Amino acid sequence: MGNLKNIKKEMQEFAFEKVDEVYTKNNKIFNEYKSLVEKMGMMIYNNGLISTVANFKANEYNKKGNKKYEYIAISNHINLWLTDKSIYKEFVHNGTSDELLQRLLSIDNGRHLLALTKEAVKLSDALKEMVKARTSIVTNTNNNKSDENRQTDS
Repeated sequence: MGNLKNIKKEMQEFAFEKVDEVYTKNNKIFNEYKSLVEKMGMMIYNNGLISTVANFKANEYNKKGNKKYEYIAISNHINLWLTDKSIYKEFVHNGTSDELLQRLLSIDNGRHLLALTKEAVKLSDALKEMVKARTSIVTNTNNNKSDENRQTDS
């Protein structure tokens, strides 16, 4: 059981690092990223991992050809976890997020795909927890600044 706790902790650390990266590197997309993260688990559950990854890849650019970084970030996070950190990484091997969809489609063992799907749902839950934590940190920081400003004005 200790090993499962370590894996969960490692996933939470990974999720925190990735959420923090999105927030600090591109604060403007954080709300869109947050919205996607909140939907991700249900998307995987309802549509499957392959369809969800395909949806994220299809939406990485808008109609004008501009990058949509929130989709790119989530695609990269799924890819990095499944190919580098996951206990099931041997099923998809290392590669870019552009190749992840092809690698998932090439899996011919249903149990392997199911294991990866469950792992992606767990990642989704960890990302969602860390988005909430990051949002809470930002809210508390802003509230503290407002309180300080009110005290200074008094």
